[in-house]
Amino acid sequence: MKLADLHPEHGHAGDDVYWLTFDCFKCGPPYRIYLQFHRGEQRVGVWKCTSPWKVWPGLEHLGETPDRSCLTLVPSFRFHSHGPKHPSCGLHATITDGEVKVDEG
Repeated sequence: MKLADLHPEHGHAGDDVYWLTFDCFKCGPPYRIYLQFHRGEQRVGVWKCTSPWKVWPGLEHLGETPDRSCLTLVPSFRFHSHGPKHPSCGLHATITDGEVKVDEG
């Protein structure tokens, strides 16, 4: 599924870290996935972004941010719960070249 179809939003979380949120394609709206990422080396709890970055019209205040149409984050991510009212998500997926895919591994 295209990331663009999941109503993505992203912003600056501080230092060199950015956030990305989008609709959970397993549970559907209003449930969302939230990830933090950066361009540096892989570190715990922060995904590495390997996509091209540039300044986007209308988002100049964020500086350079990734192209969501070809976004790639590594490694895959597992999302366990959307909170106490919906505790059983269990989504395990990858984001590669702007596509969000269930990771069977």
